[in-house]
Amino acid sequence: GVERGDTWAMMGLGDIYREGRIVSQDQKQALTYYEMALKAGNQRAYVAVTDLLLKGEPAQRVKGLAMAKAGMAK
Repeated sequence: GVERGDTWAMMGLGDIYREGRIVSQDQKQALTYYEMALKAGNQRAYVAVTDLLLKGEPAQRVKGLAMAKAGMAK
């Protein structure tokens, strides 16, 4: 899984924390796993990270908006 660098395992754990399945819902922990997956090259993680940031605190929204704009420019 995650310890072997499996980005889909990282995404799965991010989804579990984001949705509160099996564990208590924890957006911060979800973001941690999604960012790990993004740094490891998982493109779906870009969307997940951007989405969480856009729904977060004001400072996170600014970062999320910048990521969304950068993604559209590609």
